[in-house]
Amino acid sequence: MKDQVLQMKEFASDLQVFLGTRQIDKLVMSEIESIKTATDSIYNYKFNLALNSDVQKLSNGVVKNFGLIQVAEHATNLDIKDLKIEQAQLQQKVQPARNVSDIEHKLITKVDTKEEGGKCITGCAKMPNGHLLFANYFITELLEYSKRGNYIDSIQVSDNPFDITILDSDRIAITYGSYGFFEIFNYRNSQIEKKIKTAGHC
Repeated sequence: MKDQVLQMKEFASDLQVFLGTRQIDKLVMSEIESIKTATDSIYNYKFNLALNSDVQKLSNGVVKNFGLIQVAEHATNLDIKDLKIEQAQLQQKVQPARNVSDIEHKLITKVDTKEEGGKCITGCAKMPNGHLLFANYFITELLEYSKRGNYIDSIQVSDNPFDITILDSDRIAITYGSYGFFEIFNYRNSQIEKKIKTAGHC
């Protein structure tokens, strides 16, 4: 997060930095809630051995058991405090982690991708403007769609793209699978900023 903020301050406008730090703050809050949920489900265990009073008779073979093992379970009570400037700290009840069987899936967007030249979608990413980028390993293009799933345009790239990730508001990283390289690509001006070869499948 710190590196992202430093990059934004170096290359982005004040407005972009402001909007970017708001998004980063949302990610930080999400991570904090996740950590709180995890720590609430962790327990400390203390083991005590209660020795039998007849342990001295052990040599005579009278004692059948040596003692009892007692396990005491206690909540860890880890106190995580959020550092927020000029804000009151309010205690919030953290929702317990849900069971996988309780999760319900909801279709957000259905995308009908282009059929030309075959289709093998191997990667996708959501751009800052909400558009969706898809890597089709059968063609040398990235496919761009609106957040509603409507086709917008194709972006010509060096080879058959395998996967993509968003770096910032202008740049993406593209891997090319078995071709053994990846690129930093500026999709605003369709220019390759850097090409890095790898030792094998990327």
